Amino acid sequence: MARNGKKSGGRDFKPGNPGGPGKPPLPPELKEAKRLTKTAFEAMANRFLWMTTAELAAHHDDPATPAIERLIISILAAGETEGDQARAEWFLNRLLGKVTDKVEVSQPKPFVIQRSDGSETLLGAAPPKDEE
Repeated sequence: MARNGKKSGGRDFKPGNPGGPGKPPLPPELKEAKRLTKTAFEAMANRFLWMTTAELAAHHDDPATPAIERLIISILAAGETEGDQARAEWFLNRLLGKVTDKVEVSQPKPFVIQRSDGSETLLGAAPPKDEE
């Protein structure tokens, strides 16, 4: 950090590279993987959810089927044959969203601390309202 108008360290930027070294470019495989959006996954998963077992098997055995689709099909097929609730829950969480947990909030009963001088302190209770 510069202090009193003087440079306190670090290297100067090279001419022709005003922003510094910058972020290296992403490999093509990672650029391709970023194409899978939440909406695209939901559309893909919904399409397979409504297929019969025979249609899923035919789609899985097709050599032109992309790996992500094969993965979804294998999760669905394993969940169906094993009756696996965890796989079903995983799919539903991604498609419908996580179910919100309902929490009941209750106020504790007031806790009274009595001191040796006779004074009391109430804990966990609302302060008394002043009466007029």
